[in-house]
Amino acid sequence: MKVDLTVLAIPGFIAAMAAEYAWQSRNPAEGERAGDYEFADTMASLSMGVGSLVAPYVADTLLAPVTPRTGRYAKALMGLSLAAAAAATVGDVVRRTRATGLLRAGALPSRVSSSLSSRAPLSSQTSLSGRAMGNDDDEVLTSDPDPVPGAAQVLPALRRITGGSAVTSLASAVVTVSTLWSAETAGKKLFRLSPLDLGTGPLAYAVAILGWDFIYYWNHRFDHESRWLWAMHVVHHSSERYNLSTALRQPVAEALTIYVPYGLLSLLGVRPALVQDARAINLIYQFWVHTEVIRSIGPFERVFNSPAHHRVHHGSNREYLDRNHGPVRHLRARGAEGRLRADHQHRYVQPGADRLARVDRDRPRRVPIRDLEGPGRLPGARAGVGRGAAGVTPLTWGALHGRSRASQVSERSA
Repeated sequence: MKVDLTVLAIPGFIAAMAAEYAWQSRNPAEGERAGDYEFADTMASLSMGVGSLVAPYVADTLLAPVTPRTGRYAKALMGLSLAAAAAATVGDVVRRTRATGLLRAGALPSRVSSSLSSRAPLSSQTSLSGRAMGNDDDEVLTSDPDPVPGAAQVLPALRRITGGSAVTSLASAVVTVSTLWSAETAGKKLFRLSPLDLGTGPLAYAVAILGWDFIYYWNHRFDHESRWLWAMHVVHHSSERYNLSTALRQPVAEALTIYVPYGLLSLLGVRPALVQDARAINLIYQFWVHTEVIRSIGPFERVFNSPAHHRVHHGSNREYLDRNHGPVRHLRARGAEGRLRADHQHRYVQPGADRLARVDRDRPRRVPIRDLEGPGRLPGARAGVGRGAAGVTPLTWGALHGRSRASQVSERSA
């Protein structure tokens, strides 16, 4: 059995974090700096690191029975998805006929729009007439003793059934599509289809490492530009600290995503074992760039990703959002600055991730799934919610696939 190089590197990770902490202790700063270690934050990072190592094995066991073509319960899951979609559709039709009409897809009720600017809790929102409203401007809950004339009453149970069915349909479809994509693009399967075999020499390793770096760059950009993928990747940007422990904040639900497959390298003749080695080398390289101790690596920064470049990537100032996605090689996108300006006050936690950082201090075990909690809801960045906001948007395709966070923040400050 081949041992994962990232597992072998764990003692080195721990030693590097200890060395960084020792350096910080010998070189204290005036006040608190982002690179300092804080117990709750570090424990959250370590727990996510351990979780990311265990998650693939757990996911393989849990998802194998529902993987299309090979799983015993795959057809049952697809049937559940279709039945839930039908139930949600019927529920929406009933609500449409009982009310004056649902809002068009992607639109926000007026009281929700006002709540985003006032930051008032959604539960406290009322209509202009002072009556508690439902999830749509034209619907009134049956619990309202004095309904609005012309608006039909909607049973709370119907709302719950419709919403639950929609979430069930989408969730089961995501599981079906992601597991099928993973199975069909696996490196071992694609390698069997390839007429090429580069062997295990220097050329094969070069193709594997450079190929993984190229595919990772695009997948990383998609992480920041798709709501679905950002919901998984946001845990990596959830800390208000920036030290080596931050690198360990890795997602645990990547099995439920669709990426450009690294198995494509096997079509070029790269053996699957070498593809996994390239993955490990890529991750190990990215570990050391999560630090404020190393300020610069000089002229090598023109080619390689560095701590200075990656501090920009983690910076939450508007001009630094969605920059420097390269893992090993440094690729500057859209004219991004290579470094944080020395005179610029900056923060590291990203828009939409602030509440994850606050959860760190109390319940670190919830951080890896915090962005997916709730009955089918995701954070409301697409609706214009920025840092520190409590708003959410319904889990729909539009909510899952949104614009980049840079454009969201630009719209919100316009």
